[in-house]
Amino acid sequence: EYMRFVKGIVDSEDLPLNISRETLQDNRIVGKLGKFLTKRIISFLQDKAKDDPEKYLEFYKKFHMFLKEGANSDWENKEELAKLLRFESTKTEKDKLTTLDEYISRMEKEQNEIYYLSGTSRASLENSPYLETFKSNDVEVLFLYEAIDDFVMTSLREFSGKKLVSADQSKLKMKSKKKDKTEKSEKATEKEVKKLAKWIKESNEAKLEDVILSERLVDSPAILVNSDDMMTTQMQKILQSAKGEMYSVGKKILEINPHHELIQELARKKSNNADDSELSEYIQQMIDNAYMMAGLAVDQNEFVKRAYRIMAKALK
Repeated sequence: EYMRFVKGIVDSEDLPLNISRETLQDNRIVGKLGKFLTKRIISFLQDKAKDDPEKYLEFYKKFHMFLKEGANSDWENKEELAKLLRFESTKTEKDKLTTLDEYISRMEKEQNEIYYLSGTSRASLENSPYLETFKSNDVEVLFLYEAIDDFVMTSLREFSGKKLVSADQSKLKMKSKKKDKTEKSEKATEKEVKKLAKWIKESNEAKLEDVILSERLVDSPAILVNSDDMMTTQMQKILQSAKGEMYSVGKKILEINPHHELIQELARKKSNNADDSELSEYIQQMIDNAYMMAGLAVDQNEFVKRAYRIMAKALK
């Protein structure tokens, strides 16, 4: 069905003359012809993309949704269809597209995964906390802007033996290379930060599956990530938008940056037996901030009221 943008006539002597449309659709010869033509069209497009990249990009801008639909649904040809897809990335300029093969050609030898991140625009993705560890390690990330993209990546699972991994998944095989600049005398101990993490988890069990110390964050205090067996955040956003309150995004994993000044201060206050109700205000605001950075809905009225309460306390 995804090849419906192609129009043409097939001349075959093997098809019966007197046949109804319904019978024709079930005819085995037609099925074989369909598979053959699909492979030929894909091969033709691959040749065009190689021989005349600019001309292919003109075609791609008009018909790319059909190719993505095929990569998501045609299990037999999805690897070949994936070669036809184009994406922006952290290594390309705005509006310049790259292929999965080109991405692999730029990878370091020890990298075994192709990373991608979904969002509404390049600007929002470039400033995303999910990119921090990739920037610090100079690892390329593909940018996905369309609703179908996450479904395509999930369907493909891998390309040329390289696993396709969303940057919002919990188990990334890399650590931030940015050094901790916090003075030793000012640092909360690891034990104090872990105590804070445990308290945050116990206080927010309805929202959070776990709270862990992040090895990926550089400049942000916290982010929400998905368990590896969960759908990506972008897919959850689509379902949340479609079903509203009827859809629950499920519990998330909160990663906190043990070197960030906010986490350091919260850990020290918790260790010094600060008022839990006051600390809870800061924690809830931080969690909601993480939800918003992930593009997920929060209770806007409560979010704004809490922000005003925190601002008022800060000015006293």
